[in-house]
Amino acid sequence: MIHSLIRHWLEQHSPVEPSLLEGVGIDAIVTERINAFGGSEPAYLAELSRSPDEVDRLMAGIAVPETWLFRYPRSYEVLLEFAQLRLAAKAATFRMLSVGCATGQEPYCMAMTALRAGWTAERVRVEGLDRNREFLRFAEVGEYGAGSIRAELPSWAMRYLQRCGDVIRIDASAREPVRFLRADITELAGVRGEGAYDVIFCRNVLIYLNAESRTRLLDSICAELAPGGLLFVGHAEQLMRGSTPLGNLHVPHAFALERPSLPRATGRLSGLEHPQQSRVRVPVAYDWPPARVATGAIPAPRKAPEVTIESSMERAQDLADGGRLDDAEKMIRAIILRSGPTAPAMELLGVIRVSVNDTEGAKRLFEQAVYLEPTRVTSLLQLALLSERAGAANSADAYWARTRRASQVSEKGRTP
Repeated sequence: MIHSLIRHWLEQHSPVEPSLLEGVGIDAIVTERINAFGGSEPAYLAELSRSPDEVDRLMAGIAVPETWLFRYPRSYEVLLEFAQLRLAAKAATFRMLSVGCATGQEPYCMAMTALRAGWTAERVRVEGLDRNREFLRFAEVGEYGAGSIRAELPSWAMRYLQRCGDVIRIDASAREPVRFLRADITELAGVRGEGAYDVIFCRNVLIYLNAESRTRLLDSICAELAPGGLLFVGHAEQLMRGSTPLGNLHVPHAFALERPSLPRATGRLSGLEHPQQSRVRVPVAYDWPPARVATGAIPAPRKAPEVTIESSMERAQDLADGGRLDDAEKMIRAIILRSGPTAPAMELLGVIRVSVNDTEGAKRLFEQAVYLEPTRVTSLLQLALLSERAGAANSADAYWARTRRASQVSEKGRTP
């Protein structure tokens, strides 16, 4: 059980959901921090009471700040169309807020999407809000490794990414509209300085908050969000809106809510509706020794009972996003068994291998994805970064050049 003094202090002085303060995981996190201060729980309690930075370090262990480039890609498709509608309506500026921005990937992606929609950097304002000073320092630099590429990137995003050795740097044009602010994310009052926000991202924050803090944050969001504005949340948070006036936008996998307003004269966000995925019965049978998984090879089938799964790579992506990597990998391999290998399937397997530090297995899977789809931008970019990390500069250069060419081919003939 968690150290009683620390647990009581967190319940009294932090917004964290009490159920997260139970179990061996949180006990290990607290024990590690106590040991950093001589192993004395009272001494560590005194440190928490006097040091906001230490509180931030502890909270980062409890509420893991997972973020990456273009997480939940459908969200950015909806954002792109919404930004185009606001531009067509001749709005003067386009203002967005990222609540709990952590290391900054989300606000940069928001800025890239607005620029893609046709807004100029001078008319876009993106605030990234977090209370962790170390995260914000990292965010200001705008440099990220392969772990920040876990979902398919839009081909148009490549113009805003630069390779700097074995990291990807956000281009200055996409950094210009973004500023980072250190503040309590449950108290948005006073953050706004130039009018209401058109869009707010608050993804995978609500699930970590206790009921009182969650209600306070949602009330603040509703006060700061312009009529007709959009709120993007995490996949487990759409039902947490409580008694707020926010309504579900009903775009699958976008996890978007809307503050009601008068009907838009310029149209509705209707072009992104997708049919519900059907459920099918497929035989799932595996040899599943860890050594074979690490090779990136598809395991041979053996007899096993039938199970029902959702026939959807999007569902597998949701599992991976939620940290259920084993379940995601099993689902992907079930889909491959039924329908054969595809570039998206091999790529997602590669991302999972990267997440568990299986570099060689990841490399082989990304190579298979590129073999199946030679212009697959995300897999080529991953191979460039993995090659650079392995010290293979020539291969990294070649993959980066292929990535650029592939993005240009994908964009040929399109207009923002």
